[in-house]
Amino acid sequence: MKIVDAYYKIKLFNLPIFRTNDIATYLQITTSHASHILSRLAKSEHIKRIKHGMWAIPELVEPLIIPQYLTAPLPCYISLHSALYYYGMISQVPDTIYAVSLAKTKCYSTPLGRMSIHHINAEFFFGFDTLENGVNLAAPEKALLDVLYLSAAKSKLFSALPELELSKDFSINKAKEIIQQIKTVKTKTLIERRFTAIIKQQS
Repeated sequence: MKIVDAYYKIKLFNLPIFRTNDIATYLQITTSHASHILSRLAKSEHIKRIKHGMWAIPELVEPLIIPQYLTAPLPCYISLHSALYYYGMISQVPDTIYAVSLAKTKCYSTPLGRMSIHHINAEFFFGFDTLENGVNLAAPEKALLDVLYLSAAKSKLFSALPELELSKDFSINKAKEIIQQIKTVKTKTLIERRFTAIIKQQS
C-alpha cells in the first residue's frame, strides 16, 4: 500500500488519535505493516507519535483531550492550572496540560505538548463535565480544590498558587460542599484551612 493512499484512508477514518492496532484492523494489514506506514507518516510530519503505539493527526486534535487517551482505560479530566486558566482564574498560561486521574502520576512529553497526569483517590474523583468536543473538564470549584488536594504531594508542585481571582460563576458554597465529601480527616482539614485563607484574600 502506498503511503499517500494509506494517509488518505487514515484521514477518512476520522479519528484524531488512534493506535497502531486500530489502523491495522481498519486497513486490513498486519500490525507491523501498519507500524511501518505510521512511522513513515510521522517522519514526513503528516501525523504525530503521542507515545508508543499511539498516533495523532495534529489538525484534528484538541490538545486538552490527549490526557484521556494517555490514561485509558482509567478515566481522567482536565483540572488544576489548566482548568483555572480556562475559567480565567489565573492569567499565566500554563506551559503544561494538567489532568487528574485514577491512573498513576506521570508526565508525558508529546509533539503536541507536555501532559502532566496526577493521581487522586477514587473518593475525590468527581466534579467535572464533558464538553461538546469530548474533553472532560473540572468545574471551577473542583479545579481549585484539586490544587489544594495535591498541595501536600511530595513533589510540592502545587504547594503555591499563582495569583488567583475567583471567576464570577465560582460558588463558595459548592466548594464547601465538595470539601465535606472528603473522608480523610487530615486531608479535609488541610483543604478547609487553605480554602478559607484563599477566600479571605479574595474579600
